[in-house]
Amino acid sequence: MRVSSISWLGYSVPFKHPYMTANSHAITRYGLLIFLTNEDGTIGVGEASPVGVGTFDEVKRIAEDIHRLSSLILGTISQSSSYHQLLRRIEIPNTIRFGLESAYIDLQGQLMGVPASELVGGRVTNIPINLLIASETLNEALSELSELATKGFTSIKLKVGTRSLGEEIMFVSSIREAVGHDAKIRIDVNGCWGANQAIESLQQLEPYNLEYVEQPTSPDDREGLARVRRSISIPIALDESIGSIEQGIQIITQDVADILVIKAARLGGFHNAQTIVDMADTKGKSVVITSSLESGVGILASANLASTLPHHRFAHGLATGLLLTNDLTASDQLIADGTLTIPPGSGLGFKLLETTMENFGIGIAGHNDYF
Repeated sequence: MRVSSISWLGYSVPFKHPYMTANSHAITRYGLLIFLTNEDGTIGVGEASPVGVGTFDEVKRIAEDIHRLSSLILGTISQSSSYHQLLRRIEIPNTIRFGLESAYIDLQGQLMGVPASELVGGRVTNIPINLLIASETLNEALSELSELATKGFTSIKLKVGTRSLGEEIMFVSSIREAVGHDAKIRIDVNGCWGANQAIESLQQLEPYNLEYVEQPTSPDDREGLARVRRSISIPIALDESIGSIEQGIQIITQDVADILVIKAARLGGFHNAQTIVDMADTKGKSVVITSSLESGVGILASANLASTLPHHRFAHGLATGLLLTNDLTASDQLIADGTLTIPPGSGLGFKLLETTMENFGIGIAGHNDYF
């Protein structure tokens, strides 16, 4: 493999419904794709989008960072024999590292004629996934449930923390009634509750048989989190608290959570994420792999990371492409019976839709050749 050029392209895709969480309200997802072109013309694609909904300015800054580092990136890639070695010596933003590792694995898989999952130590399989509901109103949430009933989801994740306690109870109880007793429901607070509010809220929500609560308090409030964990029976998952390998290891060793929610984009790619996943497994901690609201490109990259897990106690957060009017690929067609199928083809196995950038480009683009 000899990569001859790197290019990048920003995009924006509307959400089907306004996306509402405790710390964001958006109607559009902004992101960026990275392309690595081999000397024979084969192209590997990855995603370096902001974590979360993103903004035009965030995408612009990521593009500027790629442009600034592009010559150094290409020189480093030319000396790498695997994604484990890729960019280890370069200080580079985590989202860009994830995009580059994904594009590298996609390219290497195509050239070798093997699925990307094989290159990262996983396998072609079906990944259990949850449906994410991030609607502002109960009627919108029930409408989304109805729309996606044909996908066979049995695990539902609800964004909470934006309503009064009474409204949250009504919201969760109505969803529980709609999906029945056998479906699994988890809630995500996105760190917006204080410890006392979290304890009161979760004690009131315990009768609705919640699978777990994600990030009930601020990532910075470890003492408050410990109080919450002592006061409730609902398992606790942490997401925003895991922003680096060091933080992930600390959470595992200090035993402050039952479940670790892993975002490869936040952590800086496959290599860093797998370090935490491996340690969590040795300590008996469960792991949930989620997207960072990427398009189908980033989602399938994260699905390949999920394919490396020895078991799937919990469904993974890899159905977020269904929130968008278009996920830039046809990966939504891989979702059925509450699972996402890892494509069996070479590389990451997706095809960008031909009209993707014609319809969703935002005028942020660049290119650099390696000489």
